[in-house]
Parts: sequence; structure tokens; C-alpha cells
Amino acid sequence: EPLVPFPHGDKLLHFLEFFVFFVLSWKVLPARRRLFSSLVLTAVYAGSDEFHQFFIVTRAASLLDWLADLAGGAAAAGLIVLLVRFPLPLSARVRILKRQDCDKEG
Repeated sequence: EPLVPFPHGDKLLHFLEFFVFFVLSWKVLPARRRLFSSLVLTAVYAGSDEFHQFFIVTRAASLLDWLADLAGGAAAAGLIVLLVRFPLPLSARVRILKRQDCDKEG
């Protein structure tokens, strides 16, 4: 039975998994060329993940899964570029932090 109960739901899971993978790799890699390095790391890791499935009887490697992985990484990269290039104004960041503090208390 599929993990996600709608058509191509597994692609959504691949997308989300590698979206998070990209963000985490971007956070831990050195600042110099980290966007590019994170993209390469995401693509290589996703490819190796699909490749190793050739050797597992209950799994199958899929080019579409790899493309969904890459799409997740690319979406994360795009979001990071937007947030770095167009950061929220300080007042908006303060409002968000205050709202989070209120949520924790209530």
C-alpha cells in the first residue's frame, strides 16, 4: 500500500525530503560557493540513493524519483536565493518572533 494515498504522492515525498536535505546541507557547508555545493551534493546524494535501489529486491530505481529529488533541491535553492536577496524587513521579523512567543505561552 502506498505511503501517500494519492497519485504520484511518492514524488511529493521525494520532493520534500530533498528540499529539507538541501536546506540542511546549505546550513552546514562553508559560505563560499555553498549554494552550488549544496546543489551538487543534493544531486549526487539523490542519484546514489536511486542507484543503490538497483541492488534491493523490494525497491526499484527511478529517473522520475531522481527528478523529483532534484526539483525539491532546486525549489529550496530558489527560496533561499529569494530570502537572501529580499529579506523580510526587521519589523516583519519581530512580529513573527513575537507571534511565536505568544504561541509558546498559550
